[in-house]
Amino acid sequence: MASTLVDLNRNPTCQLRVLNPSDTVVELKQDAVIAQAEHADKQRDRSNIRRIQIDQQST
Repeated sequence: MASTLVDLNRNPTCQLRVLNPSDTVVELKQDAVIAQAEHADKQRDRSNIRRIQIDQQST
């Protein structure tokens, strides 16, 4: 599975390259929907970022 960033406000469609790993011939019709875009969050989820304090020891 590959990810592609698409700006739905500017260009709702994009060109894709379909890889067929099997020997079966697959025919895609014009205007076929083979993928859907997910909405990306504009704010990053920062719940997994933590501040760590390290004690500096002088020698």
